[in-house]
Amino acid sequence: MTRAAPALALLLGLLLLAAGLRLDGFGRAYLAAAAAWTSVSLGALTLVAANTLMGGHWAVLAARALVPAMKTIPLAGLLFVPLLLAPDAAWPWAQDGWTADGPGKALWFDPALVAARTTAYFLAWTALAWWLPPPGPLPRRLPRAVTALAAQFLLGSLAGVDWLLSLDPRFNSSIFGLLFLSNQVTGAMALAILARDTKPVGKLGAILLAAVIAWGYFAAMQYLVAWTANLPHEAAWFLRRLDGGWRAVAWAVIALHVVLPVLGLMWRGIRLDRRRLRAMAAMVFTGFLLDTAWVARPEARPAAILLAYAGVGLVWAAGFAVIRARMPPHPPT
Repeated sequence: MTRAAPALALLLGLLLLAAGLRLDGFGRAYLAAAAAWTSVSLGALTLVAANTLMGGHWAVLAARALVPAMKTIPLAGLLFVPLLLAPDAAWPWAQDGWTADGPGKALWFDPALVAARTTAYFLAWTALAWWLPPPGPLPRRLPRAVTALAAQFLLGSLAGVDWLLSLDPRFNSSIFGLLFLSNQVTGAMALAILARDTKPVGKLGAILLAAVIAWGYFAAMQYLVAWTANLPHEAAWFLRRLDGGWRAVAWAVIALHVVLPVLGLMWRGIRLDRRRLRAMAAMVFTGFLLDTAWVARPEARPAAILLAYAGVGLVWAAGFAVIRARMPPHPPT
């Protein structure tokens, strides 16, 4: 990669985002994209904190992806600035005429308070990303690891509610925070495998398999609870995401994010084969991006969604590439 590549990626990303501003529904599409790429950074933070607590050579081998992804958190925070300045472009509770179904919800979704909380999230995540030591084979600095994991569990769950669950304020889900957190780990682990430029390590594929199974379980439980309760406002959340072309997206998420990866990654030969493991990781990462779009369900044309995802992705990738270029090469395997 040339030194000019990150700058070109940043410029192209900004141009794509500027082009998307002219399209209806782009604000919500931009929110979905920003949440998706921020989730990769947060998933990397979770994996590095878990390695600090438990150790493991797998994280050392994935460090050249996990560490730069984790340290793009400040850049991800900057990507949220347009949303916080114009929240009515993405969130219904910031629009004129919205009425909360309770005083607590009206206070929680006050635009100024959401902006303050989001700012606090990113400040805390940035501090944790620089506070954690680099991945190593042995457990160390356990107080830092425990603090980071506990903070991420709380902050990540709240961010999922503020950014995505609040797009349908009448829908309630006590498991949504865990679903959001597990999706972060899935996206970060898939990226770590895709970005690894040496021979694959079976443990990386095994961790990806575990993350996919965890996400699939939480997603199934959310659907099962809503189906069992059979409440109109909860059923409406799923029905809106099964309307029109979103039904095909839902089936694509199930296939790419759960079924095919689980069937493939169970085989040790696939986990140890570089080409096949990368194919599995690419499948999971595609399903991860589609799932965030499906949850956000932008009222926009596909072109607006593609411009948002590509634009934000290029900006994020530019920051990732700059940080990664400053890191030492992979350790020997």
